[in-house]
Amino acid sequence: MELSEPERAVLAGRLFASLALSPAKLKKSWAAEAQFRFQAFKRGEMVALDGPETLNALKRRF
Repeated sequence: MELSEPERAVLAGRLFASLALSPAKLKKSWAAEAQFRFQAFKRGEMVALDGPETLNALKRRF
């Protein structure tokens, strides 16, 4: 199933709102995710991508 861009934006907003996390909990959650990803990168389980190159590829794709 494919959603239009406006439909995806509405869905994303609803999903985000459903999390109902306080700013402090959200910050803590993102910090834990960043730490997890960094450790995975250090173990060689995840690769790093060039930021500007990745953003340009996403813009071309979407």
